[in-house]
Amino acid sequence: MLDDMASQLNQVKSDHKEALSDLRLQHEKEVLGVRARYEKELRVLHEEKNRSEEEIRQQLKEEKGRTRELQGLQQQLEDLQQQLQAMEGTRGWFERRLKEAEENLETNGERHRQDVQTLQEEHGQQLQEKRAEMEGWKQRLVEVEKERDEDRETIGKLRQVRSASSGREQKLPAAPRFHTVPLGGAVQPLFYQQ
Repeated sequence: MLDDMASQLNQVKSDHKEALSDLRLQHEKEVLGVRARYEKELRVLHEEKNRSEEEIRQQLKEEKGRTRELQGLQQQLEDLQQQLQAMEGTRGWFERRLKEAEENLETNGERHRQDVQTLQEEHGQQLQEKRAEMEGWKQRLVEVEKERDEDRETIGKLRQVRSASSGREQKLPAAPRFHTVPLGGAVQPLFYQQ
């Protein structure tokens, strides 16, 4: 009976050792799985931390750039405010000068309108005079052409008389060439050539 008990005890010890070994192996597997999972999560967290740090660095850099830009704009704003104050100080002078310029412009505009009207009237009068003068010249031209025709007719008659009196044909130029000089606004024949 003791042998059976010893045998059972050994069996129980062996089962216990085997169960303990299985438990130990399972525990190690679980520990390795948990460690792998935690390491993976830790790696992801580390990458996120690095990404966050890089984003924060980039934001900080952009913020510094904006700060510098803002400082430049602040300086420009101060300069513009000073210029505005200076311009406001001289605004009254500009307003007076503008009023004077408007009054001068109005005066000059009225004077210009009067000058234009006077020039138009003078030009119209000169134009009428030139038209009258041109009509006179046209009339004189008609008279000169009439005189020329009469002279040609007289020369033709003289040729016939001369031809008949001499009994022979003599050729004369078809028309005399007058050399004229203006005398007192009228064209007078100076001489003619055959």
